[in-house]
Amino acid sequence: MKVAHSATPEEAQVARLKFDAARWFAGKMLPRIYGEKVDHTVSGDVNVNVTREDRMKRIKQLLGKVVDVEALPAPTAEEPSE
Repeated sequence: MKVAHSATPEEAQVARLKFDAARWFAGKMLPRIYGEKVDHTVSGDVNVNVTREDRMKRIKQLLGKVVDVEALPAPTAEEPSE
């Protein structure tokens, strides 16, 4: 901080660079105190109760954008059912 307070307008960029370098170094050495604060808040709904039919509709919807869905083979009896 001494460098920043004693800097003249001509030395302002150098003082800023020195201060930013010291701040970066402090953040790496003591991240809990000087590191960037990261917000890990999650919002929104997550639906985990999706039926097989809903999954198949979504797959067909997505694949329909890429390939002809009707040309795909039908599911076999080996696939687990819900």
